[in-house]
Amino acid sequence: MKNSFILTFLTLSLISIMISGCNRKENSDDSKKFGSVDDSSTVMTIEDLDWKLGAQSYTFRKFTLEDALVKMKDLGLHYVEIYNGQEIGGGVDGEIHFTMSPELREKVLQLAAANDIKIVQYGVTSGKNETEWVEHFEFAKAMGITTITSEPKTEDLDMVNDLAKEYDIKIAIHNHPQPSLYWNPDKVLAAAEGREMIGACADVGHWKRSGLDPVECLKKLEGKIFTFHIKDIEKAEKEAHDVVWGTGVCDIGEVIKEMHRQKFKGLWSIEHEANPENPVPEIEKSLVFFKEQVSKL
Repeated sequence: MKNSFILTFLTLSLISIMISGCNRKENSDDSKKFGSVDDSSTVMTIEDLDWKLGAQSYTFRKFTLEDALVKMKDLGLHYVEIYNGQEIGGGVDGEIHFTMSPELREKVLQLAAANDIKIVQYGVTSGKNETEWVEHFEFAKAMGITTITSEPKTEDLDMVNDLAKEYDIKIAIHNHPQPSLYWNPDKVLAAAEGREMIGACADVGHWKRSGLDPVECLKKLEGKIFTFHIKDIEKAEKEAHDVVWGTGVCDIGEVIKEMHRQKFKGLWSIEHEANPENPVPEIEKSLVFFKEQVSKL
């Protein structure tokens, strides 16, 4: 009888241990599946959102493109928007322009590749006529550019949209401050109406300079925002200076939340126009802020 009691006790103890072990494993699996407070997998990243962080090379306008690419690489950026007029550098004579020779285009692409950077955007630029617009698209196609930021004439919109479809390159309308033609998002919406290859390059700083609320502008343009010129400014005035993101009046945190809500996929092109001789420290702080805001989504 005594031996039977001991055997029963041991059997029940073993069953209890096995059940406890299973529960611990299930709890552990649930923790991995749903994420815990300390689980780094719960932190949202830019990559999770399919967002790309790059820079408009005008940010580094006091430097050659080659120098700009090196600075972008050091900042951890892998995408660039180029603009007309920047000297190429890196032992290459000439400047960025849509009329560049095929040899110069190839050298520019090699400089970008050497710094692990892809040229994806070009502007702000527009053709004076259809011939120039074709040249713009030919240049963009040769460079692997997917979006041209522009402020096309209203009478050219249909022609530009047709070319954009032909070359499979989007046109993102940029909003310089008023009295620019496209300072108000309503103007951009009108231009994009019925033209699937035309959308917005959202410059939140310029909207604020025009007395507009950037988040409300983004809401108006939902579904037609192709890309960004992202900046923050010190105050809502036309001549206001750019500042570190999150320290100005553009409410960049809310901008990020809104684009997450809209399920935006695309490029955030940094255009920091202040301190052109040494913009890197302010960009570094802005990137820290951006990534912190994304991690909270």
